Amino acid sequence: MKKGFTLIEILVVMGIIVLIGGAIMRFGSDIFINNLRQQKTFNNESEAKLALSQLVTELRTMSQSNTGTYPIEAVSTSSLIFYSDINKDNLKERVRYFRDGVVFKKGLVVPTGQPYVYNLSNEKVSTLISSLASTTEPIFSFYDHSYAGSTTTEALADPVSIQNIRLIKINFSVGSTDSFAKPVTINLTSQVTPRNLKDNL
Repeated sequence: MKKGFTLIEILVVMGIIVLIGGAIMRFGSDIFINNLRQQKTFNNESEAKLALSQLVTELRTMSQSNTGTYPIEAVSTSSLIFYSDINKDNLKERVRYFRDGVVFKKGLVVPTGQPYVYNLSNEKVSTLISSLASTTEPIFSFYDHSYAGSTTTEALADPVSIQNIRLIKINFSVGSTDSFAKPVTINLTSQVTPRNLKDNL
C-alpha cells in the first residue's frame, strides 16, 4: 500500500495554517496600531502641557511694551497678542499666540532701533501644538475684576474691551483623527491673572 496525504487533507491543513497566520497578523496589527495611538496621544499631551506652561508664565509677567503701549494689544477666542519680557533681557517682546487650522503657533517680535519699534516683518513663528482637536473651539476666554471663580460667570462678550481684562482662561483640546484609529481627545485648562493688570476694584 502507498502511504500519503489526500488532496482534502492537504487543503484542510493549508486552511488551518492560513487561519492561524491571519490571526497572528491581526493580533500584531492591533498591537502596532494601539502602540502608535498611545504614542501619538502621549506626544499630543506633552506638546500641549509644554505650550500651556510657557503661555501661563509669559502671560503672568506681561507689561507695557518698550514703546509704552498697553500690555495687551489684541484678543480673540483663537488668538492673543501681548508684550512680555520672556527672556529677562529688559526688552518686552511682542508675543502672538494663535491657531492656524489645527496647529497652535507662537509669533515673536523683538523691538529694535532707537527709539524702539516692533517691525512685524521680523516676526519669528514656531509651532507649539500640531494636533488641535478642533478648528473652531475657543482657546481663550477673558474675564473682568468681577470674576470670583464661579463656573457660571460669563466671559466678556465680543468685542472684548482690552482694558477690562483681569483674568485669562486657556483651554487646549488636542487629539488625532487618524483613519485607522479612533480619535483621542485630551483637554487641558488653566487660568492666569496677569500681575500688571491687577486693580483694587
